[in-house]
Amino acid sequence: MNLSKKIKVMYNQHAPKKEIKIHGVTIGIVDKYVFLEQLKTSNAKLTDEINRCKMACSSFGTLNFIFKSKLPMWLKRKVYNQCVLPRWCTAMKREY
Repeated sequence: MNLSKKIKVMYNQHAPKKEIKIHGVTIGIVDKYVFLEQLKTSNAKLTDEINRCKMACSSFGTLNFIFKSKLPMWLKRKVYNQCVLPRWCTAMKREY
């Protein structure tokens, strides 16, 4: 398994940064990463949050050719429910 690409570690300001090795492979340290279409940072600032609603609109736009095609409505609905709707639900969810 390629641990150096798949596993990263992020520290906050309260934890000392130290090198972590698994099976002799050094794990990379990051300051930010994307999780569930939201940018997480080590300093917990929300200014860099990714616009999730924009991502939902783009998923609808990229599949627009399917919705304008002559495919049966049940198939268009299935594509919408599986590809677009989950993005909208994630976009509308707010964390407090």
